[in-house]
Amino acid sequence: MVAHTGGLGDDEAVLAWVRAHAGRECVLAIDAPLFIPNQTGSRTCDVELMRDYWPRKIGVYPCNKTLFAKRPRSRLIRHRLESELGFSEATLTYFETYPHPAIVNLLELDERVAYKKGRVADRRAGLARLACGLRESLPAARPAVAANQALDALLVRDWQGLRGRHLKAAEDEIDALVCAYAAARWVARDREGSEIYGRPGEGMMIFPAGG
Repeated sequence: MVAHTGGLGDDEAVLAWVRAHAGRECVLAIDAPLFIPNQTGSRTCDVELMRDYWPRKIGVYPCNKTLFAKRPRSRLIRHRLESELGFSEATLTYFETYPHPAIVNLLELDERVAYKKGRVADRRAGLARLACGLRESLPAARPAVAANQALDALLVRDWQGLRGRHLKAAEDEIDALVCAYAAARWVARDREGSEIYGRPGEGMMIFPAGG
């Protein structure tokens, strides 16, 4: 069941929400590079994922310390999750995930849904297609996501009426839903049902496998 969706804003808002809602069985799936051991080039997990998912038109931006030196947000959130809230990547109570491969696996697609870039009309069409696919697939997934008001509010809307920051917010909320489902599947099925690229402390991504 989807209990809540929405935007949170800055780091303090994110951490405050986690602090208020996280229980003992909570697992967080985060769409951001959490560990970046390499000074240049790409992480091993990114190279391996590209190798397997490039035929489905899924790529990964280069991720290294040089490029991310001025964008430390995900690293700082990781440190605070561990030092202030007791999460641990070593025991996988939080992990990095990636919506694009999760989506093609959940929806059994040959290639990624284009909804992040390009003409506004194409982004709207991609979002509408993605939302329809998730509405059909999540109730039949393992674990299943029961339809409710919060889920309908996210996936049933006037996509053609979205523009500017409202379009970007819709993209981010659907990404967040997919990330949350990655965490739910990990909790429900442990390693069975998820794909894992990389290793803890070296850069690692976990997301739902196909089937």
